[in-house]
Amino acid sequence: MSETTDRPITAILADDERLMREQLKLRLAEVWPELQLLGEAKNGTEALALVQKLDPPGVGARSLKECLLLQLTPDVPSREILQVLITHHLDDIQQNRLPAIEKRTGIPIDDIKEAIKHLSRLSLR
Repeated sequence: MSETTDRPITAILADDERLMREQLKLRLAEVWPELQLLGEAKNGTEALALVQKLDPPGVGARSLKECLLLQLTPDVPSREILQVLITHHLDDIQQNRLPAIEKRTGIPIDDIKEAIKHLSRLSLR
């Protein structure tokens, strides 16, 4: 447990050498037994993918777009529409160009407005 919280201390172990990861795991277990390893990665890309699976959704994102997309769990209403809007039309949403989005995507404007309501509930960080 952390000295400042009741949460366990966790880590992801990343190294491109399997033997090095094994030695690090053994050494960490000896000197820091309370540390919980959440996973192992062969490189930074794999490590980032592991981080991005953690809570809260959006953690580890490298951009606003990626942060929002990572939060689109299967239970988010209007998920498919939000994927399109976030991926291709964030600027249009900021400029309130909803008719342009409707024209380019074929998504009815009422569905776009409904999706934007759900978009506003997502965290920006």
